[in-house]
Amino acid sequence: MAKMTLGANKANHGHWSMLTTLMGVTDLIELLSKNVLKGGDVWASDFYLGDGQGQKAMQRKPSTKRVDALKEYIKSNIVGDEVSCSGALPALSVAIMGDVETGGDGSIELSWDKDFKAVLVDGMGRYTALKELYDNEGLDLNVAVTFYTKKDLDEEGCRQLLHDFNRYATTMRPVGATTFDSNDPLKDFCDALLGKLTALGVRISEGHLRNAGYFFYTTNDSA
Repeated sequence: MAKMTLGANKANHGHWSMLTTLMGVTDLIELLSKNVLKGGDVWASDFYLGDGQGQKAMQRKPSTKRVDALKEYIKSNIVGDEVSCSGALPALSVAIMGDVETGGDGSIELSWDKDFKAVLVDGMGRYTALKELYDNEGLDLNVAVTFYTKKDLDEEGCRQLLHDFNRYATTMRPVGATTFDSNDPLKDFCDALLGKLTALGVRISEGHLRNAGYFFYTTNDSA
């Protein structure tokens, strides 16, 4: 039986046992590949997408546009030196169906057999971008991963968790998020211009700003 040992912090989260750790992309790929029946890529398997003949989908495949944007963000804002304020990725969420042993030293041990499944329930866009960067450019970035497990967890429970994360833990609209962006030179220019106009007594409405291109983010692609 194959095993993987990781350092982790453990706590109860309602009915769930929740464990948070750091993993390299190589270890994450190995862990998630335990579900894969056809090759080494999660998208080469019916497990996540379903087979249309009774096997329900466990995830939705992220768009190429969203994955490409995430790869560029990782390269420029996280590992690159192109921005003044460094970026980061939020933790990926993985539901575990199988044995999770905890040690007194804060370690966890994942053991997999034919019944073991590690299901990525939140962060598929981030994972796909990280995997492509590793496969094509050799970037093995450490990422935060939160594991969720509980007694008798099955695929339906994992599917429900995916639904709940995407339904109730929604992301901020890009128009609102842009307010906090310190790495966008266009936004900085518009802020400075707006400040000067306000100082002169010119009243600018949000509608005027949007029409002028200040709020130019029109999609809400979550990662």
